[in-house]
Order: sequence, then structure tokens, then C-alpha cells
Amino acid sequence: MQRFQDAMHREVLLKGQIQRIVSLVPSDTYNLSALGVLDKVVGRTEYCDRPTEQVLGIPTVGGTKNIDVEKIVDLQPDLILANREENSRARMSALIATKLPIYVAFPKTVAEGVAHLAKVSRMVGGGDPAIIKQGYQSVNVEYSVSGQRVFVPIWKEPYMTFSEGSYADDVLNRLGVKNAFADKRKELKQAVTMTGHPALDDRYPKVTMDEIVAAQPEVVLLPDEPFDFTEQDVRFFESLDIPAAKTKSIYLCSGKDLFWHGAWSIEGIPRINQLLQKISSN
Repeated sequence: MQRFQDAMHREVLLKGQIQRIVSLVPSDTYNLSALGVLDKVVGRTEYCDRPTEQVLGIPTVGGTKNIDVEKIVDLQPDLILANREENSRARMSALIATKLPIYVAFPKTVAEGVAHLAKVSRMVGGGDPAIIKQGYQSVNVEYSVSGQRVFVPIWKEPYMTFSEGSYADDVLNRLGVKNAFADKRKELKQAVTMTGHPALDDRYPKVTMDEIVAAQPEVVLLPDEPFDFTEQDVRFFESLDIPAAKTKSIYLCSGKDLFWHGAWSIEGIPRINQLLQKISSN
């Protein structure tokens, strides 16, 4: 029997060899593939789409926010991988009530994401150690510091972004650029102190167009998830009175490279770095 403590401070007991896994986190499904144990995955979400061809034959159990608890119970997994941020609290509570072995993760930094990958390897009883070594090596890579102010919206109507304490903010910090709204969380906390009304998650604040312009970002990165920004959005931001528009430093990018922790980050973060280096050299 193995014992693990998850991000909800729950003790998770895993009995015997893990043969049947349900992944409720797209980046974890990719982690399992990178570890070479995707054949043990018997259930995934509709958004677990990488690696594309290999996951097609795995049954889906709903989306990350609307998992089908009954379907998961029917699959009788030895281990369920979930995420405190990505999976809805109500559905997770219902799943926990089934007494199935559920490990809930919550990596908030690149290093924590790699440590989670290593823990998943221990939970499933092995996997490719080379990918874990690569992960830890990637954490120690030092990127050249450009210091540019970068704005990354994650949603539209209303616009939302990420602040300090989020995984993506740590990605930008590692790359040596400044999150244009890193301090927004502090502002929200001050507002809570004054009004007593907390935001649902102050790490992902709403921002107005006036605030975006006032932040004067030198780079705007428009990811394809969770909101799928397009060339039309690039043209819109190019119309704003911001430094990024004047230098044409507004680019579409992969949301996975910014938001997926663990194995994906080994190649994803260098891709974002290459994009930022391209922008700074223009």
C-alpha cells in the first residue's frame, strides 16, 4: 500500500499495482503518455487531446468542469488524477464521496509541476525516468532577461488575465519578463480588506480595457486556450494605444505552452522563450 498527501491535504491510499487510471486533467493525460503508461488510462476528459492519435481510443467522462461521476465509478479505476483548479468543486466532492482513490494536485510553479510529474510516476509504479530527469533539468535552465511587460489575456467579454501566485505568472517570471498584471492580486486583496467581499479567485482577475491600456504592455501574447484568440484579436490589440501595438509585438501562441505543467513544460516553455526572443529582436 502507498500513501500520498494531495493538494487538499487528504491522505490518498493506493492499494496494489495501478492498472486502471482515469485522468481528469489534460496535462496529466499528457504526463502519463510521456511516462509511457498511457495504456493504463481507461478514462479521460473531452479536453485530454494530447497526444492526439494515442488518446482517441480512450473513453471520455465529460469535460474538466462537468465530469460524469457515474461513468467514472463504472470504470472502477485504481487511481483518479484531478486538479483543484481545473475540476469543479461540486463534481469533485461527489467523486470523493464514492471513496475511489482520487489524487488532487495543484501545481502553482514550474518546479511544482515537475515534482508532480515525478510523484505521478511513483504513484503508477514506474514510467520513463528519462522524462523526469529532463523535467528537473529544465527547471534549472536560465533564460536571458528582457524585462518586457507582457499582457496575456485568458478570456474575453470580460477580459481576464492571471496575477501573481498562478502557474502562468511563474512561467513569465522564469522567462525574465514582467507580467503586466502581476500586482492585480494585491489590489484585489486590498479591496477585500476594505469591503469584505472576496473575489472567487483573485489570481485570475477581470481587467477593463482602460486598465489594459494603462498597463502599457510592450508584448501581448494571445493564447488559443482557455479562450481561443484569433487574428481578429491581434488586429484589435494593434489598434490600441500601447507600446506592443507600436512595435507590432502582438502574437498568437499556444495556451498549452503557458498553462500545462509537467512534461509539456519541458518543450513548451522554451517555445515561449523563442517567441519572446523573436519579438525582442524585431
